[in-house]
This record gives sequence, C-alpha cells and structure tokens, in this order.
Amino acid sequence: MAFYDTPQTTGHGPIRRFISGVAQEIVAWRERNETRKALSKLSDGELSDIGFLRADLDMTHDDTLHNG
Repeated sequence: MAFYDTPQTTGHGPIRRFISGVAQEIVAWRERNETRKALSKLSDGELSDIGFLRADLDMTHDDTLHNG
C-alpha cells in the first residue's frame, strides 16, 4: 500500500477562517439566546434586583438581530 503525501494549498486558510468565524457566531448567538431565555423567566422584581428592566431584554434582542 502506497502512502501519498498531498501538499496543503494556501487556499484553505481563508475558507477555514470563514467557517471558524461562522461557527463562533453561531455559538455566541446560542449563548445570547439561552441567557435571554433565562432572564425572561425572571419576575420584574428579580430583574430589578440585578439592574435590569424587562424593556432592556427587548432592546437587547432587537440590537442582536439588527446589529449582529
């Protein structure tokens, strides 16, 4: 059985960086989404205790959607 050493081309670097960037954005989006879900389950009083208003959650959601 022969072993062939295939040279790596430099064209894969930008593609890998792009895919890695997309994957990182997906992970960040999921983390923001989970945080938003957890905060939305809190009462207004509990949100106030940690310095948030319910409107802050809505604004964060809108900013994430429109500003990435």
